[in-house]
Amino acid sequence: MSCGTLSVKSSKAHPLGRLADSGRALIPSVIQIRSLARSSGWFQRASGSIRPEHLLIALLSAIAFGERSGRAIALQLGICCDVSASRQAVWKRLKVPGVVCFMEAVIARVMQSSIEDPFLLQLRDSILARTGSLVQRVLLADASTFTMHPSLSSVFPGSKNGKPVPKAHLKLQLVMDLLTGRWIQFSIDPYGRSDMKAAMDFMPLLRAGDLLIRDLGYACMASFEAIIAAEAFFISRLKARVHVLDEAGERIPLRKTLRRLAPCAGDIVRLPILMTKSNQVPCILVAQRVPQAVADERRRKIKLKHKEQGFKAPTKRYLDLQDWTILVTNLPEAEVGNAQILQWYLMRWRIELIFKACKSHTPMLKVVGHKTNQYHARALILAWVLAMVILAHRGAFAMVQLRRSEGADPKEEPPLGLESIHLSIFKMTARVFGRLGFEIELAGCGMDLSEYQRRTMIYSWQHNRTELIKCRKSLGEILDSALLLDA
Repeated sequence: MSCGTLSVKSSKAHPLGRLADSGRALIPSVIQIRSLARSSGWFQRASGSIRPEHLLIALLSAIAFGERSGRAIALQLGICCDVSASRQAVWKRLKVPGVVCFMEAVIARVMQSSIEDPFLLQLRDSILARTGSLVQRVLLADASTFTMHPSLSSVFPGSKNGKPVPKAHLKLQLVMDLLTGRWIQFSIDPYGRSDMKAAMDFMPLLRAGDLLIRDLGYACMASFEAIIAAEAFFISRLKARVHVLDEAGERIPLRKTLRRLAPCAGDIVRLPILMTKSNQVPCILVAQRVPQAVADERRRKIKLKHKEQGFKAPTKRYLDLQDWTILVTNLPEAEVGNAQILQWYLMRWRIELIFKACKSHTPMLKVVGHKTNQYHARALILAWVLAMVILAHRGAFAMVQLRRSEGADPKEEPPLGLESIHLSIFKMTARVFGRLGFEIELAGCGMDLSEYQRRTMIYSWQHNRTELIKCRKSLGEILDSALLLDA
């Protein structure tokens, strides 16, 4: 039966709903999807054959296979939804701005459902009961840049490196939950928008008890003040040019103080400070002396970077401060010790690993390099983001999980415990993402393998036939002539 005849009020009968979360309302229902399509201006009225839920499934399935053309999406429409559509009809729906608004609305709905999932709330309660910490969530934030096709450089202007061929870039800003791996918030920004400008984007979604860990690019006084006002916490590196004051408002000679209090490798110092003369943000400075070899390597890389990018030579003060790892935080000492703060900041590297896994071990780089118009390009990226949100909801990037304690009384409900997940996301991401397309196709066929085979054969032949018209005779046509099958 065609998906076009579906009229359900929940996601249980929806192929993506069955696939993503056993129908527990992660994916909006068909009625909700159609409502989002109308409100975004993508579908103004009901179409004869192609519906918004059809194209949503087809886009996601095509992305999973690394396909991005109108013909590939039309083929997925046939396999997943049993809808016969030409690539021209698909292209008509993908070259308008409404598809971008629709995909953004769907992802926002899915991410909100994922955050409010009862399992996630139960996991957080178990963590808090175990640790008794004030920290409710540990959030990581960072950005990654994607290189688009050069033909889109006027729409997505990229870096200006003096080369004759202009570049096209987009920047993905992401905030994720460290322990569960779920994506909390994302945005697709122009390449020229700095991380410091994006530092305030997440502030409206910040909750009391959140711990936000970001790198040096997001370190601005306005964001620190907003985090403190929200009764949340932060860990960040200290910018070398920021003035550090004591509690009386007098400037602290940072190099001299650190040499005195942390002279040897491994020494840790903790100081209550005020950042900048104007804002005077109260926080704690935690610094650890690094081995001499590490400090020398830092200085070598800094000098090389300044030389390659044509910057001024780094100052002596900046180079001297490379002897320490210097962090600032507002976490109370009674809750988190100095060593634990340093360990938490090391966990920031987790989001870098996820970016690498998602870019290098999925077809993302192939997809974003497609030569097309800006709306189709954005729709492809958003379909990839939706696939990542679904995988994150499944636990693909999680670091802890709930488990039932062994040896409990069988007559009673066994207590829940926490278990660390030791998994290489590089090996896992390529495997699960590669199977996502097949799972979507099979779910769209009602989990019927013979129906899946039938649709694959019929719609592959249908779309291949249009390609063969432009080419030489196919072997099938030669066979028709030789055996006179049409006679």
